[in-house]
Amino acid sequence: MSSDNKKHSGMAVLCKPDHSVRNTIVRSLQIQECELEEMILPFALLLAVFFALCEARIQGQCQCEAYRKCEETYKPQQRSFRKCLKTCSRIAGDEIPKEYPKCLNQFNHVLSKTMKCSHSSVGSGCTSNESNVLNSRNFTKFEELIQNEAKELAGKVGIDFNDVIEPAQKMNRCLLSCFYPAQNICTSKLKCGLFMPNELRLMDNLLKCAFENDVSKGIMMELATCMVSVTRKSEEETEDEEYTE
Repeated sequence: MSSDNKKHSGMAVLCKPDHSVRNTIVRSLQIQECELEEMILPFALLLAVFFALCEARIQGQCQCEAYRKCEETYKPQQRSFRKCLKTCSRIAGDEIPKEYPKCLNQFNHVLSKTMKCSHSSVGSGCTSNESNVLNSRNFTKFEELIQNEAKELAGKVGIDFNDVIEPAQKMNRCLLSCFYPAQNICTSKLKCGLFMPNELRLMDNLLKCAFENDVSKGIMMELATCMVSVTRKSEEETEDEEYTE
C-alpha cells in the first residue's frame, strides 16, 4: 500500500464516529439532568408550601403556659358587658349619643352571662406543642353571620343596619368582639391563635348561650330598638326639628 493510501486510511479511522463515546456523553448529560430535577423539585415544593402558608395567613397556636399567665393578668373571660360597653363607647368617640350606651346598659346582666358562656363553652384553645400552627381567624365573617341573623329582627323595629352611623358601626363591631372567643387581648399581645370551631359554629354557640341566659327574641328586638338613636334617619329628624324651632 502506498504512503498516500495509508495516510487516507488513518484519517478515515480517526474520522469514524465512536458511538460508545457519544453514548457515554449522552448518559452523562441525562444523569446531570435528572440530578438537577431532583434538586429543583424539593425547592419548588418548598416554595409552593411557603406561598400557600402566606396566602392562608398561618399563625402559631397559643402556648398554654404563656396564655394562662396572660389570662390571669387581663382576665378576658371574666369581663362584664358593662366594661366592654365602656371601652367601646370610648373607642367610638363623642359622636355617639349618650342614649345609645345607656339603652344597651339596661341588659348588662343577661349580656354579661351570655358573654362568659360564649367563651367558656368552647374551651381555651391553647396547646403545649410549640410546632402547632393555625389559620388566622376571620372576625369579619363572624360579624356578617351575626348581622344576617339579626337583620330580620332589626327590620321588625324599623332598623336597617345600612342606616347606622359610622361611629356606631365601629362601636357595635367592638361590642361584638367581646362575644368572639377566638380573639381577645391575650391573642393580640402574644400574637398567636386559639384552636376554635369555625365562625358559623361560633355564631351558633353564641345564639345558644343567649337563649340559655334569657336573651329572648323580645330582648333582641329591644336591643335593636336601642339603635334608633344612632341611625341616619334619627339624625335627619333631629335636624328637621331644629330647623322647625
